[in-house]
Amino acid sequence: MLILTLSLSGVPAAGSQLPQPKTERLVNLYSANEVADFTVGDVHLDGHQVFALAAPSLSEKQQSSLALSPIRQRVQAIRGQLQATARAGLNAETLDVSYRLDSTTQLPILSVNGDYLMTVTSADARLYGVSPITHAENLTQVIKEAILRSQQEHQPDFLLRQALRTGAILLTAMLLSLSLRWRQRYIKNRHQTVLSQLESLSRSRETTDPPTAHGPEWEATESEQTVEATEAVETTEAVETTEAVETKEAVETKEAVETKEAAAQAAAQQRAVARQRRLKFWYEVRQRCLQLGQLGLWGGGLTLCLSLFPQTRWIQSILLAGLSITLLQSLLTIAIAYLTIRISFISIDHIVTALSQDQLLPANRSARAIQRLQTFSGVVKGTSAFVLISVSGLVMLSIMGVNTTPLLAGVSILGVALSFGAQSLVKDMINGLFVLLEDQYGIGDVITANGETGLVEVMNLRITQLRSLDGDLITLPNGTITLVKNHTSNWSRVNLAIDVAYHTDLDRAIAVIGQVATQMSQDWAWRDVILEAPQVLGVDKFGENSITIRLWVQTLPLKQWEVGRELRRRLKYAFDAEGISIPFPQRSLWLENSLQADRLGAPAECEPS
Repeated sequence: MLILTLSLSGVPAAGSQLPQPKTERLVNLYSANEVADFTVGDVHLDGHQVFALAAPSLSEKQQSSLALSPIRQRVQAIRGQLQATARAGLNAETLDVSYRLDSTTQLPILSVNGDYLMTVTSADARLYGVSPITHAENLTQVIKEAILRSQQEHQPDFLLRQALRTGAILLTAMLLSLSLRWRQRYIKNRHQTVLSQLESLSRSRETTDPPTAHGPEWEATESEQTVEATEAVETTEAVETTEAVETKEAVETKEAVETKEAAAQAAAQQRAVARQRRLKFWYEVRQRCLQLGQLGLWGGGLTLCLSLFPQTRWIQSILLAGLSITLLQSLLTIAIAYLTIRISFISIDHIVTALSQDQLLPANRSARAIQRLQTFSGVVKGTSAFVLISVSGLVMLSIMGVNTTPLLAGVSILGVALSFGAQSLVKDMINGLFVLLEDQYGIGDVITANGETGLVEVMNLRITQLRSLDGDLITLPNGTITLVKNHTSNWSRVNLAIDVAYHTDLDRAIAVIGQVATQMSQDWAWRDVILEAPQVLGVDKFGENSITIRLWVQTLPLKQWEVGRELRRRLKYAFDAEGISIPFPQRSLWLENSLQADRLGAPAECEPS
């Protein structure tokens, strides 16, 4: 606005009072349009459009035999005559622009100081919707003002004032550009600072030390729980039954609390992720707006500077002619589509965050429900982006003058034809839709599909991508998935088979296993991971060298392997302390006594070794 104010304040008085044609143009003067059998062209003087002309249009064959078309010949001849008259140094008193009627054609003939300039044809007058004589009267005043303006703009004092204005415009543009650049750096630093704060807050929440939060009372409680668990093994069957009932009630209460805490933690993580995405989006929008602002600032400033001088005004006309309405509308459509897609993503994140909060989800919500919402949000984002891009493409085609109705009909026919050859694609998308609706698995689950096991990283209507234990990315089309094992749906289980030797006291071994598992479930580091009291199922099978005791421990999703590794470590130390041996394969070898067989003449007996 400052640049525009400076430029408008320096417009000379004579130029601001130029009379314009009193009639309205019927066509766009800055393009070669055909009016009936005629072609339109513009006459410019020092970059200013003076008036329009019309000339007969030629066929391609006729045009090929001529160096210039009739409209170009007229425009160049009249422009050259006007430039020569403007350089002649005439003033308002000595400059005479008049017209007379041709006795044969009865058309006005314009002349400047007696020199022929042009003949006003009926096609010229039709562009302005007036008669040829009225048009000639208007042109005499317009041409005279244009010549006088050209003479004024070539005076040294005028060029000096325009040079000063150009310096002021460039200086203002430089200062504004520096301020925009500073603003870009400020937004970037602010964005990085907020992201760092969010990351540090997330890390501090994950690394909170439970013993410090509980204090000495927690340590005493933990010791008492350990003593009670040890005494429970040695009490009578009646006491064990009573404690089992109380333990079951406590476990159910603990499970409800842990489910609520897990859901709250998942909701908090979802809100943090959504906030990071919002910050990233608004950072990108501001950065792009500032970049466009700098581009528009320098482009507008340089274009304005070019318009101040008659020697460079023709360059501005070329630049403005290149920025056609079609191009501007196309760029505006692309910008609106981009902003709409980004805003839709932010809106979807807002909805998912709102559904993750207490007031919208039921009281028994779980982290699984929030995880499912995240999966749905990814699919909805992809679908919305596809729809918006398709609509934007159709809008751009219509802006360019393409009739989209036959195009849509052709696309429909082509879609029907391709559907027969793309049955697998349709099958993939339908199967992916049912997977989402039935909640068979989602992003973050560990599944086994088609013999491949891995963590679900990407899921949409067409494909599912797994990350294997070795780090390989496995891509499975949804239509090929027939059987899925979800290892982390709602909860997981440690299915531990513990082998002991045949001479082991089984009752003592089962008691030790239960004691170790119970102590681990009450440990502060594992009590939030283990959902229920461990279950020692008893003797599971007799093997060749060992007896197998089965243990079940229900855990949070994705925690069964971690809990299993820790249980094995603790059981090894407990077995060593109790003298319970973990068996290894044993073989008995029988050797034949050959001397005894020769002496008795009978088959040799085998003696154990």
